[in-house]
Amino acid sequence: MYVKRNIDLSQILKNKSLFLFGPRQTGKTSYIKNQLTIEPVLKYNLFNANVFLDLSSDPSLIRKTVEAYDYKDCLIVIDEIQELPILLNEVQLMIDERNIKFLLTGSSPRKLKRQSCNLLGGRARWKNFNALSYFELLNNNISPNLNLILNNGLVPSIYLSDDPEEDLISYTSLYLTQEIKAEGITRKLLDFTRFLKVAALSNSKEINYTKIANDAQTNNQAVMQWFGVLEDTLLGFFLEPYRKLETRKSISRKKFYFFDTGVARVLKHGPKINSSTDTDFGEYFEQFIILEIKKYIDYKNPRTQLNYIRTNTGFEIDCLLNKEIAIEIKSCNKINERHYKNLKLLKETYIKRKIIVCTTDTYYIEEDIEIMPFKFFIEKLWNDEILFR
Repeated sequence: MYVKRNIDLSQILKNKSLFLFGPRQTGKTSYIKNQLTIEPVLKYNLFNANVFLDLSSDPSLIRKTVEAYDYKDCLIVIDEIQELPILLNEVQLMIDERNIKFLLTGSSPRKLKRQSCNLLGGRARWKNFNALSYFELLNNNISPNLNLILNNGLVPSIYLSDDPEEDLISYTSLYLTQEIKAEGITRKLLDFTRFLKVAALSNSKEINYTKIANDAQTNNQAVMQWFGVLEDTLLGFFLEPYRKLETRKSISRKKFYFFDTGVARVLKHGPKINSSTDTDFGEYFEQFIILEIKKYIDYKNPRTQLNYIRTNTGFEIDCLLNKEIAIEIKSCNKINERHYKNLKLLKETYIKRKIIVCTTDTYYIEEDIEIMPFKFFIEKLWNDEILFR
């Protein structure tokens, strides 16, 4: 079953080449096959051993084929470009000489960045490709189940699986054996595996490198390096604190979110969520909403600034968009004064809108605070009614 994605790459590819990076199995190849409206004249998958050997022995082979067929003003797809970065020199020649557009996909840009490869100098844009969004399920007439999403995540092959738990375990093992091995830290795989569990226990929380290093039985430098590996292999991302508060002193620690709730749960060996009263429900619900916001930003509003607020006195706001929309995420059906507290105390003059996203069924406004059921919020978000493009 193919779930239509809420991203249009065809419009970009009419004018520019594109780097498209996303975690494994998020659906990049399926998107190209089922949804891309521009038919590529050539496709190369560098995970195919024969293709890889041919192109590694002669990186000019694609250009020779293009010249033989006299291709111009067309599209060529190269999957897993990070496996053979030297091809980017040839790609640049074909862009400049024949106005060919390239769709260059990959599961990790780390190797390209680390090796200071030719990143095409403005000839190509960058896009992140994510796991499914809640909104995409709604658009495909799939009735999303919140508990299933929090437990299993939204990696397409796992969410639609008959045995998601087994597939999640295999998926996280795949990253350990393939992505992490590719990053050259196989000698410390046992240490890294231990770090991964501790990092997953810090999912959606402020990152204290010293505490994580102690818990993972390693050092701060290794922890910082390994968080960099997680970020560069797209297993997660940092959420920066907003540091320019008018009335309070903000902290400088980042938060870290894994790219998928199911992956985070399995990495920390967490139990399944059965109801909103379970201990971890709030953590995964917050992660789910933050991920939905990030997917919207990646696909539709990439200039959006995404932060959170926390001060040295413990005052916190879960999400701040473009320095003007403050969002609290509450995993509860009934909102009371305790849930309003921080938003009411937020007096910064640049805040134009205050929202609580929760699991209640009814949208209403309390003073200047909007109480939004999460499904209502997600639909408003993707319809550009929370942020304006």
